[in-house]
Amino acid sequence: MFDPETGLAVNSLRYVFDSLSQYGDISTDHKRLAGLVGNLWNGNTSQQRLVDSEYAVTLSMFEIYNDNIKDLLMNSTTKKTKSFLDIVTDPVDQKLKPYNLSQFMVSDFESSIRTLNRGLSNRKTCTTHINRDSSRSHCFVFINVVRISGKSVNSSRLTLADLAGLERSKLSMTSGLNLREGGFTNASLTQLGRCL
Repeated sequence: MFDPETGLAVNSLRYVFDSLSQYGDISTDHKRLAGLVGNLWNGNTSQQRLVDSEYAVTLSMFEIYNDNIKDLLMNSTTKKTKSFLDIVTDPVDQKLKPYNLSQFMVSDFESSIRTLNRGLSNRKTCTTHINRDSSRSHCFVFINVVRISGKSVNSSRLTLADLAGLERSKLSMTSGLNLREGGFTNASLTQLGRCL
């Protein structure tokens, strides 16, 4: 899912930006979009000129860890809480998502990869007997494409889901906190199976 060369996330972002490049520059006008897109943050690390464009791209990332939802793109410098308990329908785009989930603007493929890697660095992982970087959570990435036409705003979302694997405690030799994490992961996968 997150391999830097062949991963689904990297190739999806590359495809989105390659496809949108035919329409011109992608908006970095955070001020203009903040009134149109819920909980929008300016994720660009470099100073770029503001472009009046029809399209913008935002990224959101969250994990479900021990039955709690955590926004992976927020950090301590934003002085916001990281855990959210409710799934809500967003009043702006009418899509289901965790309450108050951040959306970070990304203006090109490189800035989207930096944002993706920042989110992945906040994800819960640990070493087990059978996996050096075992996912301890289910991770979700929203790639949002926003189209602005006059006063009309439309958005499309590609959702990528990296589910933590079903874990047998005997094989992975987990105990304590790791055993408890595995229990939550296994229970949530059972519920997902019932939904499907």
